[in-house]
Amino acid sequence: MSIRETVARQSWWPDVAPGRWTRAVGYTAVGASGIPVDMLATNTVAGLGGHYLVATVAGYLLALTWNFSLQRRYVFDGGEAIIPEYLNYIAVDGVAAALRIGVVVSLLQGVSRETAILATRTGRLVPLLDGGSIAPVTVASLAGIAVASAVGFLLTDTFVFGGTA
Repeated sequence: MSIRETVARQSWWPDVAPGRWTRAVGYTAVGASGIPVDMLATNTVAGLGGHYLVATVAGYLLALTWNFSLQRRYVFDGGEAIIPEYLNYIAVDGVAAALRIGVVVSLLQGVSRETAILATRTGRLVPLLDGGSIAPVTVASLAGIAVASAVGFLLTDTFVFGGTA
């Protein structure tokens, strides 16, 4: 029995067309290829003293264009109207970006820019005055990417490319 058949037998698992599974895997693989692009931009801007939100937006925008071009070519059947697809992709990704930024802000809230930069450079958790700890910019950004990716696929598959492969 295949993994798909095993998962499909679970009563709690939604019935999803096999093509959507394939697109989800492709979307995730392309998204993963955009993480180094995103992280390089994010950490470069933060390392140069930019605010973590500016760094996050810079990384996101660069990775957005990277991902769109690869997803359109290899994952979804992009039509001839590349500009409308790209604009829809930007809009859909804007929703995902808002979720990502919300995750980053919630993880780094109350951390000064200098502390966030130090944490990024050392890769260590930053102790807070209340005894808790906060993740550095890189970990917070990766957590944001995970949330944005799940929502981004569902919206991209449905609203940008119409659920076709």
